[in-house]
Amino acid sequence: MAPRHQFFVIARVGPHYLPLAMAYHRWSCNVTAIQACLHLIDIFSSKANHRPITIELDLATQFYKDKSPPRTTEPDWTAFGRQPVPFPFITTCLVLGGANPGTSRESGIHVEPLEYAQRGNKRHEGITIIDITDLDNVRYCITAWTRIGVPYYTQDHGNPSWTAARNRMPALLTPWTGYQYSQNYTHPDELDQELPAHEFTKMLDKHPLIDIATLAETWPWADWNFGLSTTTPETNRTTTGGSSLRDQALTKLLDNMLSSDQPDMTLLDKPMQIPDFQRLLRAHLKSEGARLAKSPAALAFLKLAYAGEEFLDWACFTDLLTDDLASALDLSLSPDWTTANPLALATTICARPTPLRNLYITEPPNRSSDTPSSALFLALSSHPRCPTGDLILTGAFSSAIRQRFWIPPFTPFTPPKRFPVLQLLVHHTAKAWIDNPQLEYESFFLGDACLSATRFASGLLNFFRHLLASVSAGWGTEVAHDFACSGDGPSSDLKFAVSQLPPETLTIAQAAFRHDSGCAGAFSRMRDLTPGSWTMMIERGCAVVSPTSNYRAEQTLYCAFVRPKTGVVIRAAGEAVKECVPGDLEVVDLEGFLGLVAPGADFAWLWQGIGVLERKEKEYVGQLPVPIPLVSPMNLEMVCGLLNRFLARAGAVGEIHERVERHVVKRAGDSEFEASGGGTAVQGIEPAW
Repeated sequence: MAPRHQFFVIARVGPHYLPLAMAYHRWSCNVTAIQACLHLIDIFSSKANHRPITIELDLATQFYKDKSPPRTTEPDWTAFGRQPVPFPFITTCLVLGGANPGTSRESGIHVEPLEYAQRGNKRHEGITIIDITDLDNVRYCITAWTRIGVPYYTQDHGNPSWTAARNRMPALLTPWTGYQYSQNYTHPDELDQELPAHEFTKMLDKHPLIDIATLAETWPWADWNFGLSTTTPETNRTTTGGSSLRDQALTKLLDNMLSSDQPDMTLLDKPMQIPDFQRLLRAHLKSEGARLAKSPAALAFLKLAYAGEEFLDWACFTDLLTDDLASALDLSLSPDWTTANPLALATTICARPTPLRNLYITEPPNRSSDTPSSALFLALSSHPRCPTGDLILTGAFSSAIRQRFWIPPFTPFTPPKRFPVLQLLVHHTAKAWIDNPQLEYESFFLGDACLSATRFASGLLNFFRHLLASVSAGWGTEVAHDFACSGDGPSSDLKFAVSQLPPETLTIAQAAFRHDSGCAGAFSRMRDLTPGSWTMMIERGCAVVSPTSNYRAEQTLYCAFVRPKTGVVIRAAGEAVKECVPGDLEVVDLEGFLGLVAPGADFAWLWQGIGVLERKEKEYVGQLPVPIPLVSPMNLEMVCGLLNRFLARAGAVGEIHERVERHVVKRAGDSEFEASGGGTAVQGIEPAW
C-alpha cells in the first residue's frame, strides 16, 4: 500500500484547541513529507494570506463560542462532500501545501472530514500538524500513533548498530522535529550524509515546535507520552492573561448598551480617550456579533469602531453595510443567504463612489450551500466598479475542495473584464511528451478562478515550469494548483499567496483520476468564444538538439491570446463545425495581452522568471544551432489552424465531459449540482447565470 501521510491544521478557537482542516497524501513520507511541512509553514506565514485566514479564525471563534469540542465519533462518510467546507480558505492552504507542488503528485492529496480529525491517526505514515494560532509564529510538529518507517528497522542484519538505532527512534505520541521524524526512515549515523533530506530537516527545524500540551489539549483522549517528550507543557504555550479592571468596566458598559433598545452613544465619550479604545471596541463587537446585529445602534457602533480604518473586517457581522465609511479600501462580509439577495448585495457593494480595493466574502461554517456565492461573483465582476484587487469568495474555495462545479459547465459564460481569461488550450506536438493520445489536446476552464491579470501571470509562470519539468500536464490537477498558489509576483509579499483552486478544472481532473478507465482525456468543455472573452492557446513545440537523441529536445512554448470579433459557437459531436479564418479573430502575444488587460502594471518579474526557465532549459539540453526563445508568439495562421483543430474535437471532448459530470453527480449524492445549473432561485430571484 502506498504511504499515506496526514496533515492537520489546528488553532486555539475560543477556549479550545481544535482541528480546522485535515487531509492526507497517498504518496508522502520522509523527505516529501518534510518538504510539504516547509511549504505549509511558508503558506500560512505569508502576509498575503493572513487576512482571509484571520477572518476564518474569527468566524470559528464565534461559531464554537458556546459549543463543546466535537465528539470523537466516526464521521458520516456518505455525507462527506455534500455539505460546504467549514473553513475553505484554511483548507485550500492545507491542500496546496500538503500536495507539495512540483512533484507531479498533486492528485494524491485528499481532504477528510473534521470529525475524523477529532479521532486522530492510527495508521499509515504519521501526521504533520500546523498550529496557526499565531500567524506571525506558525508552529509545527510531526508525530505518529503507531510505529512507522522502513523494513530494515525490523531486523538486525547481523549488525548491532541496527538494534541501537531502533532504540534511538523517537518516542510515539510525542511531538517530533523534522530530524527526529527522519530517524524513522534513515539510520541516524547516515542521516547527516543524505542530501537533500538533511538540508530540508535543517530548514524545518529552524521553526518553533508545537509542545506536547497543545497536542494533549487538541486530542485529550490520546495517551500522550509527557515523560518522553522533548518539550514541556510550559514550552511555546499561548496564554491569555486576565483582563484589567478598565477592560472589565468597558466590557460591562458595552454589554449594557448592546442590550438597550435605545443605547446612549454619548456614554462612550470618556472611554474614547483610552489609547486602545478602538481595538477593544472592535474585539468586543466581534465577540458579540449576533447581539450587535439586533441592536438599533449597530451601524453607529461599527462607524465608531472602524473610523479611519482602511480595512472593514465585518465578517462576524451579518448583513450590516453603511455608506458612512466610504473611505475604507478593503471590506470583509459574511452574508446570511437566508435573508440576503446576491444581486442586491453586489449592487450595494459597488454603489460606492470609489471602488473597493479588496473584498472578502466569507460565510458561516454551518451554511447549507455554496451556490449563492457564484451569483454574487457574476454580479460583482460584471459591475464597472468591481473591486480592483483580490476578490475572495469562500463559496468558490469550498466548491473546489468538495470537487463540485461552481459555475454550471453547460451554460454560456462570458468572463468579466476584471477576470478576462476564459480558458486555456494546450497542444502537445511531441508524442514523447504524452502517455495517452487523448492527452494531446487539453482544455482548461479558468473563468471560475477569479484570476486578476497579476494572479494569472503568476499562475502561468508556474504552469510553464510544470510543462518543462513533466511529460504532460496530466489530468489537470497540476494546472489547478499552478494557478491557485503564487510563485513569483510583483513583490515578495505575494509569494505563496493563495487563490481559489479553479473549481471546474479541479473537479474534472479528480473525477478523471478516480475513474480513469471511463474518463481518459477528460478536460473542461470548450466554452463558446464570445466578443470580449480571451482564450489563451499554447502549442508545446520542440527542436531536436542532436540527431542521435530521441528525447533531448529544446522546448518552445508558442503562445497566443485570442479574442473573437464575432461569436464562435462550440458544436456537439457530429454537427458541422464552422472553421475560423484570420479575419474572425484578434490575436496578441503575452506582452500585448497584459498591456491590454493591465495597462501600466509592471510585469518585469514575469519576464525575469521566463528568462530563468529559458536558461535552465538550455543548460539541460544544450545549445541549438539556431536559438529559439522559450516563449514565442504564434502568427495568425498558426492560431487559426490550432483553434480549428480544437473546435473539431470539442464535440468528442464534450461527450467525455458528460461522463465526468455523471460521476460528479453520483458522488455528490444530492441535488445541489442540479440546482446550481437548473436555476433554483435564491429568495425567489433567478440565479445570475
